[in-house]
Amino acid sequence: MAWIKAGSKSITNTPTGSPTYSDDFDTDDWVDQGSGVGVNTSTERLELNSWTDNSTNSSSTLDLGSALSDTKWVIRFKLHWTGFSNTTDWTGAGIGMWSASSATGGNSAQDGLFYWGIANGSTKRSYISSIDNQAMGGTDHNLNYEWVTGTTYYFQLQRDGSSFTTTIWTGSYEGTEVANGTDTIGGTVSGLQYFGVKSPVNSRGGSFSGWLDDLQIWNNQVAGADSNITVSSMSDNTFLT
Repeated sequence: MAWIKAGSKSITNTPTGSPTYSDDFDTDDWVDQGSGVGVNTSTERLELNSWTDNSTNSSSTLDLGSALSDTKWVIRFKLHWTGFSNTTDWTGAGIGMWSASSATGGNSAQDGLFYWGIANGSTKRSYISSIDNQAMGGTDHNLNYEWVTGTTYYFQLQRDGSSFTTTIWTGSYEGTEVANGTDTIGGTVSGLQYFGVKSPVNSRGGSFSGWLDDLQIWNNQVAGADSNITVSSMSDNTFLT
């Protein structure tokens, strides 16, 4: 709930209308490579089971059938890490939109906008990155949040022109915001047709376990639409929504 002044504009972080694409993982339409990641139709989740960064491309993507807008879209999903063991250097699975399917590992050139929950030893960090005809690499924007196991995170990834923004909540999408940041997209990142999890194929080890659920994608819109509110006469021009 929020108090809104009559005649002012309210801003919501919720996309409008039904999502363009959605997946509740009751069927498996994803293409997997390597091991440690894929849809489990029994639990109805995309699962990472002791996923590791080794010399094998261990990735999984969903083909949306056509590329998202090159200017605006919103993606929401739940992400929960259940287990982790130390790595020898910074690494982790990239989760987001890609121009190439899982057959193209993260060590090959492609376009992408993705969240990167990485770790080095026992230290964990959250980044968002953009790549333009590049391999996965770099940490474009630090969200200044150390992710933990045993917590369900509510993610929103959004493209708005040359800005790529990620917001993370706990509890719900109206819950406690734990991280937020915007990366300025470098180059001409385009043709993003595949949502999924990709391995950087850096052979840095580690073991990540967890799940992703309730995927929703809104194409050709951004969250944060304005709502004009007018009231003809009130003794107090505020009201509760």
